[in-house]
Amino acid sequence: MPHLPLSWFCPGSGEGSIRSLLLAALAALAFAATARGFTPPKVTLKERVVIATSDIFLGDVAALEGSDPEELAELSKVSLGPAPGAGTLLILTRGQIEQAVQSAGLEGIPAVGPDRVEVRRAVHTLAESDLVPVLRDHIASVTCWQAAEIEVRSIRRIKGIELPAGDLSFRVSRSTAPSSYRNLMLPIEISVDGEPVRTLWIAADVRIRARILQAARRLPYGALVGAGDLRETLAEIRDPRVAYIRRIEEAEDKVTRRVLMPGDPVTSDVLAGPLAVRNGDIVRVSLDRAGIHLVARARAEQDGRLGQLIRVRNLDFDRVLKGRISGQGEVTIQ
Repeated sequence: MPHLPLSWFCPGSGEGSIRSLLLAALAALAFAATARGFTPPKVTLKERVVIATSDIFLGDVAALEGSDPEELAELSKVSLGPAPGAGTLLILTRGQIEQAVQSAGLEGIPAVGPDRVEVRRAVHTLAESDLVPVLRDHIASVTCWQAAEIEVRSIRRIKGIELPAGDLSFRVSRSTAPSSYRNLMLPIEISVDGEPVRTLWIAADVRIRARILQAARRLPYGALVGAGDLRETLAEIRDPRVAYIRRIEEAEDKVTRRVLMPGDPVTSDVLAGPLAVRNGDIVRVSLDRAGIHLVARARAEQDGRLGQLIRVRNLDFDRVLKGRISGQGEVTIQ
């Protein structure tokens, strides 16, 4: 069909007059729309954006203006695809963005601004401060030490590790007590928004400082320990796996199993309950079996403490028996 000049539709009028009339009409329509408080939406793209979510929406990459809040809310939710991985860059062109808007059924809304948008995923750079409380709580849960007594001096093998932004959580995926604290190797499970994303091995330098008991003076083997023989001090724990005695009440009225020098730590293996029976003592021996209760006298042939099994010799029949010490000077035959 041949192109017809505008003057053909309005005989006697020139194209300039028709153009003036059309411009006037468009201006009138725009004025009427403005008078009604309506302005069409405007999409202005940004040059660079950093997002924290796993998907990209138009509201992330553009400034939206307009008078219809519902229309703007609909525009902001137009999906532009998945977000890039942590530490990577994604380029969205203006054409891609306009196509996504049209595919959402919102035609005739052009985008202005730069020709492309650089999209990066917000990341979290792993730091020592993320892991220090995790290590303290883990060590406290598998040893007898409290979190406040555990000092994490350094954590290695985490430099430059970037994680997706979100609700980060960390867990030590091991349930046993560490065998070394100077070069502690532990697996850390990392989750984002409740979903595991990776596991990494870290190296840490950990120290434990706690109040423990030490010998206040030289204590010979077999000495009965009293409160004046011990002192409490704050010390670095050389082997956190050792069971230290930390309250004077736990050590009183026990005897030393080896010589203790001033400053030696008091551990559970260097103290024992006092002897309840000594070698050569005459003890009371009892037997309860099948409803029969017998009591006799015997001579102890071993030292022993409460609960220990020792040999005794019956005085009437000169027979050696084995029994468990059940009290001071008392042995029960098994």
